[in-house]
Amino acid sequence: MNSYRWIGLSEDENAVNLHRFAGVTSSDLLDIAELSEPEKGSLKVCAAIDVETSGLDFRSEEIIEVGLRLYYFESSCGKIRAYGESYSALQEIDRPLNPEIVRLTGIMDEDLKGQAIDWEQVDSLLSQADIVVAHNANFDRPFVEKYSEVAKRAPWGCSLDQVDWSSWGFPVRKLEVLSLYHGFFIRAHRALADVEALMHLLQFLCPDNESNTYFNCLLVAARKPLIRVVAANSPFESKDLLKHRGYYWEPKAKYWHRKIFKEDWQVELEWLEAEVYSGEFRGYTRDIKLNENFRALN
Repeated sequence: MNSYRWIGLSEDENAVNLHRFAGVTSSDLLDIAELSEPEKGSLKVCAAIDVETSGLDFRSEEIIEVGLRLYYFESSCGKIRAYGESYSALQEIDRPLNPEIVRLTGIMDEDLKGQAIDWEQVDSLLSQADIVVAHNANFDRPFVEKYSEVAKRAPWGCSLDQVDWSSWGFPVRKLEVLSLYHGFFIRAHRALADVEALMHLLQFLCPDNESNTYFNCLLVAARKPLIRVVAANSPFESKDLLKHRGYYWEPKAKYWHRKIFKEDWQVELEWLEAEVYSGEFRGYTRDIKLNENFRALN
């Protein structure tokens, strides 16, 4: 039996009522300007960011749109109290967009003509943040770091990776699908709209803990020390086991690797020695600094 709930499910469970999320100004959050200076000073700052791109590989593709908004939260419990400044812009690139990108985002070549992202403005907002949050930071961070030095220094959090959606039975982690389960829908794949919908979603209470929000789950995970486990010298025949365990193949270095919480290392070591190496672990581990999480591997 799935533990997730459909918010908006009818009493006879034959229909779901959905509302369109119209943006942050229609939510129950305050504008940061409405808070007193002492209140503002007690809050931490999250910069939520999303990018639309010309393709998937940050090494060869470009950002075509960025959306960013500041949110203010209580560090102790993760309660989001207020929203702040936002920035959204398109970026012209030197080649036509792939038709798949046009279909996905609705952005046309003519929409980009003459447009440019002000990366100084992006950095101005990111520099105020205690944490930068994206729904797929493994994707967004490497793209943003091509243009932003501030993004390279900031700690990042990921609502895709650091909220355990599967533990509540959610079968898909896509933002637009999670939104439907929580009673609202969005115009997906436009950067600022996705940012605001994400932060709306993260304010919901966890299904098994009505005093804890998804955002607080993310914060707890983002603060835990991490290590990268490199299963070097692993036997070829163990590749399916490693893949199923959550390891990724790094073709340049030719090894399997995954990130885990440092506190889980002993359990992982025992599994590797029993299932992969049939003896002593022949790989190695590397500590991941909190502000280096979700960076692209060199």
